[in-house]
Amino acid sequence: MGIYINKEHPGVFRNTQPIPEPNQVEFRRDYLSELLEQQIVENRKLQHSFVHMQLSQNDWNQHQSIQYKKLDKRVNEIKEHQEYQEAMDHQVIDWLEKLEDQNSIMQQTINYDQRIHNELLQQVNQIDQNIKNEVLQQVAQIDQRIENEVLQQVNQIDQRIENEVLQQVAQIDQRIENEVLQQVSQIDQRIQNDLLEEVNKISQSQKEMVQQLNGVGDEHKEVVKMIADFTALNEALIFRIEQVVAANEKIELHLVDQNEFNQQIVAQMSNIEETQKDVLNRVDNHEGLLEKMLRQVDHLRAVLFERTNSLEERVEKVFQSSAAYFQKIKN
Repeated sequence: MGIYINKEHPGVFRNTQPIPEPNQVEFRRDYLSELLEQQIVENRKLQHSFVHMQLSQNDWNQHQSIQYKKLDKRVNEIKEHQEYQEAMDHQVIDWLEKLEDQNSIMQQTINYDQRIHNELLQQVNQIDQNIKNEVLQQVAQIDQRIENEVLQQVNQIDQRIENEVLQQVAQIDQRIENEVLQQVSQIDQRIQNDLLEEVNKISQSQKEMVQQLNGVGDEHKEVVKMIADFTALNEALIFRIEQVVAANEKIELHLVDQNEFNQQIVAQMSNIEETQKDVLNRVDNHEGLLEKMLRQVDHLRAVLFERTNSLEERVEKVFQSSAAYFQKIKN
């Protein structure tokens, strides 16, 4: 008989005190039922664990797929960056080759300028020496010629004066001897006139000598002017050579700066290569960790599969033994 509860009077036949334990003295314990109940509980727990593991596996698979996608994306980015870096490397190599060609051209230009500079210096020195020698020779020749001409003219004048004086003296002596008494005054007058004429001739000769000396002075001035012009030309050439040397020094400084820039580019390329190596090492380490985790998951699956098979075999054995036991009881 079940518990009677009057719903119209809830307080009737309802115990508000704690119900004591059953007063049953004997009971029958069914190990098979308990085993089945325990097996059912264990199966539920195992099923719940399987479901939880399946959910965890799904979450892990999703997370792993997301990680794989991110890894693929990162690998693609690294590949793109590596391709871009290779393109930049090729471009930098092309730049370096162009710079090397330009440096070789500039070096050839510098060598050519240096050779021209040396040739110009040699030519200038040779021209200077030749001009100096020619000027010295011309000056020596002019001095010698002037000296010879002056000596010749002086000798001619002296000889002419001497001859004329001797002739006049002879004439005067003869005239004095012939006309001593009659023509004393005339001889004196004539002598005075002749002397004046000779003096005039001598002065005229002296003027001609002065004019010749002035001409020699003009030629000497022209030579001095030529030397001054040559000195100015030499100074202009020296100034041009100094400009060429300054330009060469600027080009050398530019080459030094260019070499420093090339060294900086090479250092940056080395840093980029080290960074790429570090990234590749990290990717390799990450792939190793993923492979290790996959191996662990496969191992866990294998262990779960083995334990599940073992439990299934045990349950089947229990069911078979229980069926055999019930069959014996029925018989």
